[in-house]
Amino acid sequence: MTPLESSNGIVTPSALHFERHHGGIPNIDPATHTMVVHGLVNSPKKYTMEDLKRFPSVSKFHFIECSGNGLTE
Repeated sequence: MTPLESSNGIVTPSALHFERHHGGIPNIDPATHTMVVHGLVNSPKKYTMEDLKRFPSVSKFHFIECSGNGLTE
């Protein structure tokens, strides 16, 4: 039921995305947000958003389909 005729290229515009949040949307303050990597690593690491922005950035395209697609057909 996605209006494919409204697409421009192979990237779905944000306005055409359907979103469903079962647990709500977190309110994250980038100035205080941190990420901790632990578990199967030699030593745990804690990163700020500024730390993460220094890593190289990579863009990739992936296809995700909702498990509910086709249920109405």
